[in-house]
Amino acid sequence: MRSPFDCLATTDDRAHITTALQALTAKLQKENASEEAIAQQPARYFSDRQLQADVLQEVFTVKSPSVALRQFATDLLKEFCSSL
Repeated sequence: MRSPFDCLATTDDRAHITTALQALTAKLQKENASEEAIAQQPARYFSDRQLQADVLQEVFTVKSPSVALRQFATDLLKEFCSSL
């Protein structure tokens, strides 16, 4: 039975993702991106790699999410839970 989420296999995988996300965050902060925009980019990064639990974590880091982000989080959570 396949797990509904994937775990990173190696320390190198985690280090690569951490480095990529730090660079992305720094770039967005330099561009004065909103907190929500900064959270959305890592969420997309994780989504592209089928790391849904990490997508959820990023979405829920926004302290004052927009209505659209709250709806996205709700929909994603329902989808994630239905796959368990």
